[in-house]
Amino acid sequence: MPSLRSAELDPRVGGPGFRDYTVTSKGDNETYTVFDAIGPQFNRRSLYRTCLRAGTSPLLDTLDCPDPSVATPRRSVTTTPLQALTLLNDAFMEHYSARFAARLQRECPDNETAQLERAYQLAFSRRPENDELQFAQQFVARHGLTQFCLVLFNASEFHFID
Repeated sequence: MPSLRSAELDPRVGGPGFRDYTVTSKGDNETYTVFDAIGPQFNRRSLYRTCLRAGTSPLLDTLDCPDPSVATPRRSVTTTPLQALTLLNDAFMEHYSARFAARLQRECPDNETAQLERAYQLAFSRRPENDELQFAQQFVARHGLTQFCLVLFNASEFHFID
């Protein structure tokens, strides 16, 4: 839920879905082109994504989103290296990491330690341990707050509830 942590998730229930594709027509043929859906109109749960049978989302495909052109009684579950690589490199993840970092800077201006503590609170619902905070400070000094937010989004603790 990167959009939830960035405080940009649209919580409305119901209403029209969003389309992360464009349609172009030439004669009797239509071509569907999927694009990276970034912007306020796309900040809804994937439940509201209008599905294309012919054009799927590479991010959702990697994460085992069901193929809309096939009826399946059960969703497959996999864990692959490609999923981890996609979550580290996808434009959607990078965008919301930057938005999460902006939220932290807005809520805790000019206080890096407070930003990191807030990041742990929002991502994991807990305060960081001393060694985690020390690592986070070193990481942010070297790679920046946005990249640290991306690391948090990819942590097992963010994905799974124990």
